[in-house]
Amino acid sequence: MKKNILIIIPTLSGGGAEKVAANLSKVLSKKYNLYLIIFQNEITYDYSGKIINLGLMGKNNFFSKLSVFLKRIIKLKKIKKKEAKCFAS
Repeated sequence: MKKNILIIIPTLSGGGAEKVAANLSKVLSKKYNLYLIIFQNEITYDYSGKIINLGLMGKNNFFSKLSVFLKRIIKLKKIKKKEAKCFAS
């Protein structure tokens, strides 16, 4: 039985961390069930695994950032509850 891995990254385009996450997904998906959670649907790098798009990108002011942060937490909890069998140990 394959273990599950979850990678959370804002997008899969534009930066070094995003490219590392995409490359890491290619390697890890060979041995593990891989899930990539992104906040915005910007994908320019090749990846492997299942994408879950939250559709929540941060804004410029403090209160908008705080609001989006809390919405992300709520969505992540819902995803974890829905997919509990996938993310359990």
